[in-house]
Amino acid sequence: MAIQPFAIFTMDPHRIRATAERFKRLPEARRRRLQVVRGHLFYGIHEFLPQGATYITMLREPVARLLSSYYFVLRRPLNPLHRKLKRRDWSIEDCIRLFPDRNNTQCRFIAGVKDTAIDDERLLEIAKENLTKSFSVVGISERFEESLILISKTFGWEISTL
Repeated sequence: MAIQPFAIFTMDPHRIRATAERFKRLPEARRRRLQVVRGHLFYGIHEFLPQGATYITMLREPVARLLSSYYFVLRRPLNPLHRKLKRRDWSIEDCIRLFPDRNNTQCRFIAGVKDTAIDDERLLEIAKENLTKSFSVVGISERFEESLILISKTFGWEISTL
C-alpha cells in the first residue's frame, strides 16, 4: 500500500516554507492524517502528532557530511549561507570554522537540542536516550543499501530498488 502524497509532510531543507514552526501550527486534524514527516528536523516533532510516531535516521561520517554541506550551499542560491560563501570566497577550511555543522549537528538533531552552549557530554547522553526510546532504525549513509534492508525488514515495507 503506497502512502498518498497528502499524508506526507516534507520539511523544507532551506527552512523557508515548510518549517517545523509551520508544521506545529497545522490544524490537529491535518497533522492526524499524516503518515510520514520527513526531512532534516530536530527530535521532538512527535509531540505534535496526536497519532504518535517513531523515528528513522541516517547518520553520516562527519567529514563527508561537512563536505556535502559545503557543496550543497554552493549549489543553492536560496540557502542563507550561499551569498556569504560566494561573496567572501570562503574555502572549505573557512567553513569548518564557520558552518553550524561543526557543532555536532547530527547529535543535536537526534537530541532535539538547538542550544550550542550545552555541554557535549550532556548532548550525547540526551541523543543516546532518544535513540533508545524513539528510533526504530538508525541507518548509516555509507552503508545505504544495508540500511534500506534494515528499514524494510523493521516495517515490513517492500523497497523496489533492492
